[in-house]
Amino acid sequence: MGHPREMMVFLTPFGQFKVKLDLLHAPTTAEYFRQLAMWGLLDNSNIFRIVNSENNSHNPNCPIHVIQGGLTEKDRDQLPCIIHEST
Repeated sequence: MGHPREMMVFLTPFGQFKVKLDLLHAPTTAEYFRQLAMWGLLDNSNIFRIVNSENNSHNPNCPIHVIQGGLTEKDRDQLPCIIHEST
């Protein structure tokens, strides 16, 4: 049996990408990210890079999966902090 995950799809001017929220190992983070999307705070936010096993030729023996982005300063300052969840 797999871990409970929820898929989110993001549309950008450069194409789309998908994110799997890990509801089992990081339930607080997953729910917070889902809420940011539902509140519209990810609309027009910045995506700086997406690294996965398909495009990480720098070190193929150490695969990482990361999306680095950011909210506007105004939006970021209005949000509550959440605890860090180690996965």
